[in-house]
Amino acid sequence: MMKTLLSLLKVFTLMSIVLLFSKCTNDYHVSVDSPVKENIPQIDASGYLTQVNEVIHLRSVNDQLKSVSTLNLTLVHKADVSAPEGDLPLSASCLYIKDDVAVVGYNVQGNEYGGAFQIIKFKEETEQVETVVSNLPVDVNDILLKDNIVYMACSDPKTGAALYTYNLTTSEFTRAFILSKLLEGQTVASANGLVLSDSEAMMSAGNTNGGLFWVSEGTEGFSGLNYYGATSASSIAMSPDGNHLPCWSVVTKATKLVLF
Repeated sequence: MMKTLLSLLKVFTLMSIVLLFSKCTNDYHVSVDSPVKENIPQIDASGYLTQVNEVIHLRSVNDQLKSVSTLNLTLVHKADVSAPEGDLPLSASCLYIKDDVAVVGYNVQGNEYGGAFQIIKFKEETEQVETVVSNLPVDVNDILLKDNIVYMACSDPKTGAALYTYNLTTSEFTRAFILSKLLEGQTVASANGLVLSDSEAMMSAGNTNGGLFWVSEGTEGFSGLNYYGATSASSIAMSPDGNHLPCWSVVTKATKLVLF
């Protein structure tokens, strides 16, 4: 009897989520957010990377027998990369890799704000830091690179969660969209996940007024499309076929995977 009740409860919860998701698509739309731009120049990229090229052998531990066996997986510690210098110490917060390029985002731990990013190029038998942008006024929590534009899910001390972009050609740093616009001004504290699909972006946000936020890029900037409320949506990813959006949602002490 108890299992039946739990099954019915799960079905009801799932139906409620689907209905809410459908409702959001129709009820939320925000006009283009006026972008705020400033020029932040790139800095000297030399001296950040130290080659290591050390093989790391992984081992698995059998909990029952306490025995150790070697896995058929080998990691290579290619290099050490130093964080950019800023007004406050920075910690690496996110990583994006595509083809032979890696982009590393940084933020400041604690109650202070600040960010940076580096672009690392993988070359034959070596790696090289090619671009460094530091002293950003926001925490960078997730990062992507597309068509020479760096897209960032950020925490802004002035506006809360926001989408920022950086043009690698012009060095223009732009606040593209404030997620609170989709909640009629209610503050969304922190954006922590980001995926792109054509001209649209989806962002996840946690803690205060958390959830998933859809925005679309047009000729005049980004506009809000819709919003799906979820308690502390902590990260988001796009499936290889581009048709599914797995999202980790943390509710109190439980973690669940939500698929769209």
